[in-house]
Amino acid sequence: MKKWIDYIWAGCGCLIVNDDNQILLLSHNKFDWAWSQPGWSIEFGEDIESAIKREIKEELWVEIELFWPKTYAETIETKKWKKRHWLVWGRFAKIISWEPKNMEPEKHAEIKRFDLDDLPENITAFTKPYIEGYKKRKKWK
Repeated sequence: MKKWIDYIWAGCGCLIVNDDNQILLLSHNKFDWAWSQPGWSIEFGEDIESAIKREIKEELWVEIELFWPKTYAETIETKKWKKRHWLVWGRFAKIISWEPKNMEPEKHAEIKRFDLDDLPENITAFTKPYIEGYKKRKKWK
């Protein structure tokens, strides 16, 4: 078994938005420089909301307020050279204190806010469902 590959992995993520409906994404070194929402793993015995807040603090050094119900994204890749099955639970959030800082430069090249109508093309598979979910909820709000 290879770490992160040959089993079902459970993670957490958080799509951070601001009052201008911009979303905050990280350029992720581990995923071919693709843009992703912050977050990563849930530790054994940790509830999802605590995991999200811990991951956001570790990656961005900010405090967040979570809103809207829990959601999830599922990624299944079965390419010959890469097999993954990831379940990523998450929420939507707003920053309530501090300006984001890149606390893990070995993992993230850049932090950037994007307008919903001007998103980068290379977004990770586990981030896309959160963006689409946010767009849909904004329409019905």
